[in-house]
Amino acid sequence: MNNESQHQDVINSVIKTFKVLEIISKEGKISVTELVKKSGMTKTTVLRILATLKQCRAVKQETDTKLYCLDIFLYSLGMKVLNVFSPIDQIKVIVEEFTKEESRDGLLVQVDGDHLVYLERFKHNDLYRVVSTPGTRAPLMSTSSGMAILAFLPDERIRRVYESNRLLIDNDTYFENFEELEAEVEKIRRNGYYLDWERHRKGICSVSIPVYHPNGSVFYSLSFPQLVSQTDRHELMIFAQRAKKLSDMLREPFETREN
Repeated sequence: MNNESQHQDVINSVIKTFKVLEIISKEGKISVTELVKKSGMTKTTVLRILATLKQCRAVKQETDTKLYCLDIFLYSLGMKVLNVFSPIDQIKVIVEEFTKEESRDGLLVQVDGDHLVYLERFKHNDLYRVVSTPGTRAPLMSTSSGMAILAFLPDERIRRVYESNRLLIDNDTYFENFEELEAEVEKIRRNGYYLDWERHRKGICSVSIPVYHPNGSVFYSLSFPQLVSQTDRHELMIFAQRAKKLSDMLREPFETREN
């Protein structure tokens, strides 16, 4: 198909409609006058598009201000789109390359209520026989991976997880009180990673980082376990900084799509 025939297949009214939606999404709330100005369309065209979008429940007009904004139907569609773009698909290539360069194993986990589920493995050092395999569930507070998620949950949910998890995990990995957990959470938020040295499993140390959802929440984390016998503490702290850069890098595909 040549460029001329491709151009003939384009429906200009649809392009204009999406332009109006894009302007509304960026402005939040906007008047017809401003829409006309920013779109470069005639007022008649803008009003016809708005009327169609209102009928489809894509936009709504506030009764008092007469301003237009996106309606719930579009938010629903947006969430369905986000669900299609799984973080596993988005980050797998980057993480594979990172773990290969670092010669480290990696584990991707997802929050599941007050627990986590191991989802994906990036295998380079064969630590899975001593750590965890995909499909395994564990209380959030009992693992390094879980702590990297827990720290970025709302404060009231952290309290709930604390109350439920403390009944499920042994004393060796348990925080003595909620204040101790709060201090650790604040440290993780400040550093952008969680560094564990045999707290959650004897003989294992690890660095865990949050993986951010497009809306800024954390439902996933990446953990990089190592044998304590093969790891220098200082080198692990240096690696933690590189892992944090990976966490920041994994935001970029989402932010680019959002912008």
